[in-house]
Amino acid sequence: MNAKHREPLTLDQYQDMGEMFSTESDRGAAVLAGSFLEAYVGDYLMSLIAQEKKSKQFVDQLTGANGALATFSQRSAVAYAFGLIDKQTFSDLSLIRKVRNHFAHHPTEATFDDDDAGPAINKLSAAQMIKTEAIGTEAEKNRFCYLTACGMTVINIEQHRFQFKVFQQLTSKGNAATQHPTNDNA
Repeated sequence: MNAKHREPLTLDQYQDMGEMFSTESDRGAAVLAGSFLEAYVGDYLMSLIAQEKKSKQFVDQLTGANGALATFSQRSAVAYAFGLIDKQTFSDLSLIRKVRNHFAHHPTEATFDDDDAGPAINKLSAAQMIKTEAIGTEAEKNRFCYLTACGMTVINIEQHRFQFKVFQQLTSKGNAATQHPTNDNA
């Protein structure tokens, strides 16, 4: 996450970016959608830090090159470890990161149907739910599934964020069960 203070990303912004993704190259769409999710998870984690600890120096320490929240992988793992996302969301984030990194590090040869991207996309939970028979080529199907999975993951994170807020409110009043609502015992 950039140490420059920007407003946290929102679900509406991802929806607005949908049009932009449709005009991007495969590489551009894969990298932008994956990077949006990386920043989104970082924003979610940063929203949970106590306000008095959000100094520029502390945020830089967390998100800088050697920080605990410096990478997509670290952000996803921390969110999962603390029960802020469930196992399926963590798995989807890991697969999206893998696809994003593949496109970022293979700028000329990466496609949505190659031997690295295609199998990872087919493992995404969204790919299991989407009917793609009417979509043309394998690359077009995989692109659609990947971008849809990115959007669905943003929605899943929003659901977890809402559940966590409710849990915090209930526990602050002494009315909650002892287990966080997104804890899937995995």
